[in-house]
Amino acid sequence: MKPSKYYYILAVAIFIVAIASGMIFGKNFPGADEYAENSFAPFGFLKNLSPFFIFLIIFLNNTIKTLIMILLGFLLGIYPFYFIATNGFLLGLVMIMVGDRLGYPVVIAGILPHGIFELTALIIGTAYGFWLGVRFAKKIRFRYPFRPYLNRALAVYLKIILPLLFVAAVIEAWLTPWLINLTLD
Repeated sequence: MKPSKYYYILAVAIFIVAIASGMIFGKNFPGADEYAENSFAPFGFLKNLSPFFIFLIIFLNNTIKTLIMILLGFLLGIYPFYFIATNGFLLGLVMIMVGDRLGYPVVIAGILPHGIFELTALIIGTAYGFWLGVRFAKKIRFRYPFRPYLNRALAVYLKIILPLLFVAAVIEAWLTPWLINLTLD
């Protein structure tokens, strides 16, 4: 009892299209700089914190949002779609803007090490959110059971997604800044 590969393929496809959209937006629209600054302004305070508090905030932010994404999947997958599309769009925007300003090695150093874990968790969470949306629709329409699927999604969240997000937050708080500084020197 788990999502078929098509839920994962859908999540990856939406993410890739959203990244491309963010990159196109960043390259072709004059207001892209302002949009990016406004999108990331709430996180500006992080640069003044210790790595431990950065880790804690990143971990809590990602775990709460991913759990909400999975749980709100029952709303026909609308929130998981929004969540992964928004994250992909912002990632594409950041990639193109930082890459053009500071170079693509900085982009790779800033995203790849923790992104491997965080994006894997995001894709898994999105697939489970979509899956729960379909399972809930079947419950409403055909009276199929829903609770076993919800329990399975929560078990995957606890056993797989949370550890991935933990590792990603550790890397993002301690290793990523060091790698970025290394590529800037």
